Amino acid sequence: MNMDEFKEQYQYKFIEDTKELMQQLEEYLIQFEKKPEDSTAIEEIFRFMHTLKGSAGMFGFSRIEELSHLLESVFVEIKNGERTVDRSIIDLTLNGVDIVRNILDQKGELSSEQVESYNAAVKQSKSLLNYPEEGPRETEVEQKSESNEEQKSSASRFVFIAIHPDSQLFNRGIRAKNVFNELKDLGNIYTFLIPDEVPGIEEIKFDRFYLKWEIFMLSEEEYDDIEEVFLFFEEEEVTIHDFAKAPVSKEFLSNNCSVYADNETAIDNFINGGAELRERAEEPSKMEETKEISEQTVETKEKDEEVSVDTQTEKTASEQKSQEQTANGTQTSASQKQEDSIRVSANKLDELVNLVSELVTLNSRLILHNQENIQDETLEKSLESLSRLSKSFRENALDLRMMPIHGLTAKFRRLLRDLAGKMEKEVDFIPEGTETKLDKSIIERIEDPLMHVIRNAMDHGIEKPEERLKNNKPRKGVIYFYAFYSGGNVFIQVRDDGKGIDTDYLRRKGIEKGYISEDEHYSDKTLYDLIFKPGFSTALSLSEVSGRGVGMDVVKKSITELRGDIEIDSENGLGTSITLKLPLTLSIIDALLVKVMHWNFFIPVSNIISTFALNSSDLSQKTEMQVEYQNQLIPLIDLVDFFNIQTEDKEPDSYKIVVVDIESKQYGLIVHKIEEQYQAVIKPLGYLHHEQEYLSGASILGNGSLALILNIKALVRMKTSAVNA
Repeated sequence: MNMDEFKEQYQYKFIEDTKELMQQLEEYLIQFEKKPEDSTAIEEIFRFMHTLKGSAGMFGFSRIEELSHLLESVFVEIKNGERTVDRSIIDLTLNGVDIVRNILDQKGELSSEQVESYNAAVKQSKSLLNYPEEGPRETEVEQKSESNEEQKSSASRFVFIAIHPDSQLFNRGIRAKNVFNELKDLGNIYTFLIPDEVPGIEEIKFDRFYLKWEIFMLSEEEYDDIEEVFLFFEEEEVTIHDFAKAPVSKEFLSNNCSVYADNETAIDNFINGGAELRERAEEPSKMEETKEISEQTVETKEKDEEVSVDTQTEKTASEQKSQEQTANGTQTSASQKQEDSIRVSANKLDELVNLVSELVTLNSRLILHNQENIQDETLEKSLESLSRLSKSFRENALDLRMMPIHGLTAKFRRLLRDLAGKMEKEVDFIPEGTETKLDKSIIERIEDPLMHVIRNAMDHGIEKPEERLKNNKPRKGVIYFYAFYSGGNVFIQVRDDGKGIDTDYLRRKGIEKGYISEDEHYSDKTLYDLIFKPGFSTALSLSEVSGRGVGMDVVKKSITELRGDIEIDSENGLGTSITLKLPLTLSIIDALLVKVMHWNFFIPVSNIISTFALNSSDLSQKTEMQVEYQNQLIPLIDLVDFFNIQTEDKEPDSYKIVVVDIESKQYGLIVHKIEEQYQAVIKPLGYLHHEQEYLSGASILGNGSLALILNIKALVRMKTSAVNA
C-alpha cells in the first residue's frame, strides 16, 4: 500500500466517523436549545467540537479545523457562564454542521456558493468572539477569557514530557507530527528521540509503532492546555512533570529521563545551574536543528509504517487494555460489558449477501440433483445439514445489513426546527420505536420520501399558534413518528394533530383535474388516494415549503419500488396519519412458486390468503371471469392472458386459484400448478424489463431455471385499469 492509498483509507474512516459525530452533535444542539440548563448537553457539544478540531487537522481538513475551533471557543464562553445561548448561536452551529457535511462529502472541494457560506460562518463566529479582522492563528489553542488570562502565571512553565506510545498508534488514527505541532504552538520544546526499541529492518512489523520521545518544554500556557494535547493518548502512554510543582531531583532525572540515565555529570550540571536545556528552550534559534531532526524522524517513520487496517481485526487501545485485564484475572463490572462493534463497508456486506445467495442456489441444486439421480442416504443427511447451515448463514448475513432507524429521526428533528422558524409555527416531534431495524438500503431510500411526508405535515397540517388557540387546541402542535414490526414487514407512521384533510376540497379538486366524476359518490379513502395523483396538491398557495416540484406521487412511486405500500387516513380538524408498509429487506422474500405453462412465477406470501382448485369446465363457463370465494364473487386474473403466454392445444383438467388480498379486496390468480414455498433471493431485472411495474425482480431456482417475482399490487392495478377502460 502506497502513502496515497494509506491516507485515503484513514481519511475515509475519518469521514465516516465525523458524519456520525455530526449527527450526534445535531441532536445535542437541538436538545440544548430546548434545555439550556442541561449541563450534559453542553459538555457533549464541547467534547464533539474539541474532537472535531483535533482530528480534522490531522487529516488535512483545515477549513473544518478552523471553523470547529471558532465554534468551540463560543461554547467555551457558554460553558464558563460568560455567554448565554440563543437561537442565533444554535443557528450558526447547525449551519456549521451543514458546512462540515458538505466538506466531507466533497473531500474539501467546495463550490463557490459553499465557500461563500463557509466564509460567512467564519466571519460571524469571529464577530461573536470579538476577534480582530484577521482572526486568531489557525493553530492557536482554545481562547481564554480575560478572567482566565489574569489568573495565568506570568512566569514561564518548565515541563518534562515523556511520550511512550502504544504500538497501535497509527491504527488509532493518531499522527505524532501533529502532536509536536501543537506542542510548538504552546511554547518552545527541546526533544530527544529514544529509538531503543526500534528493531532491525528485517524484524520490523509495519503494523507497529516503535518510537519514543522525551521533551523539555518552556511555556507560558496552563498545565491543562499542555495535558489536553494528549487527549487521545492512553494515560500510561504519556508522563508530564511540571518542575514548578516539584523541584528537579537526581532521582527524577535518573528514573525518568533516558538521556540522563547513568550520567551523573550531566545531572549535576542541569541541577546546579548549567541548565543547558532551559537555556536552549528559551532561545528558539538553538532548537531548530533538534526539532527539525525530530520532525523528519517522525514523518519518515509515519511513511515507513503504512498500515493496512482490516476492519474486522482492528481494536482500539481501550479494547486491548480490557482484554489484558481479563487475561490477568481482573474482574469486569456488568456496566463495562458492552457489545463490541466494528465498521464494515456496505459494499462488503452486499458482496457477502450475493455470495450467500449463490450458496443457497447451489444448495437447492444439490438437493434436487440428489433426489432425481442419486438418493444416497449419507449424502441426503449431509445435504440436510448443509441446508440448515446455509439458511442460518443467509439469515445472519441479511441481519448484518439491518440498522435501527434512529438516525432518520435526528434529521427530522432538524428539519422541523428549521421549518418552524421559517413558518412561525411551534411543534414538538415525538418519535417512538426508533430501535426498529430495516435493511440499510431501504433506510437510505425512504429518507427523502419521509422528509417530504414530514414537510407536508408541517406545512399543510400544523396550524399557526393563534389559529390553534382559536380552535381550542394547544398552542404547540405535535408530529408523531411511530415505527413497529408486524409480520414480515415494518410499518412507519407519521401522524400530526393539525387541521386534517378536507375531503370536500379534495372532491372539488379531483373533479377539476378530471380524476373523478361529479355524478358519483366516493369513499374518503378514494378521495385521499387522489393526493398521490401527479400534479395534485392540497396546498392552497405556494410557499417556500410547498411547490418544490416533488409531489406525493413521487413519494408513492419511491415506496412502491421498494415493494412497499402507503396509506392516508385523516379526520378534518383533528389531524392526518400517513402509514408506510415496508419489507424488512430487499434481498430476500418468502414466496410461493407457481407454474403457468412452462413459466415459473413467485407470488409473495404476504399477499396470499389461500389457494384452491377449479375444474377447467367450470372455468370455461365463466364469461365475467369471477369465482365464488367465501360467499362473495371475486375477480379472476388469468396470467396466461396477462403475459400473453403461448398455450398448448390440450387444456389441463384443472387450474389452481391463488387468492390474494390487495387493499382489503380479494382477487384470484389463475395458475396451472403450485410447486412449493421458497425463500427467494431477489435479483434485479435487466435493462429491457426494469420498467415493468408488474414484475419486482427475478430469482434463480435450484435447477438453474429462472422464476419471475410478481408485483401483485401493480398487476391488479393494471388489470383493473384495463377492464375499466
